Amino acid sequence: MSNLVIGGGLSGLSAAYYLAKTLPSQTTRLIESSQRLGGWIKTTKENNIIFEQAARTIRPRGEAGANTLDLIEELDLEDEIVPIFSDSPAAKNRMLYCDGYSVRD
Repeated sequence: MSNLVIGGGLSGLSAAYYLAKTLPSQTTRLIESSQRLGGWIKTTKENNIIFEQAARTIRPRGEAGANTLDLIEELDLEDEIVPIFSDSPAAKNRMLYCDGYSVRD
């Protein structure tokens, strides 16, 4: 028997990971229509400016947040996390760029 996950965004990647972990004797396949994984999450860099196209942060609260933090730890990604505290200027300043116009939030 095999398991099939459609979509390689964060939800699909998480589902495939947990299926493979929970049912190791079964094959888990992930199908993604594009050439990259990550779904809406995408980072590009142009002229030394980093553009986050979609979510740039997570707010791990409650049971789902605890699960996200557990997954980050389990995948040994702690060194990739940059904490931004709620009183940090980075948490309060946002810049939107759309159709050649930029707007500060």
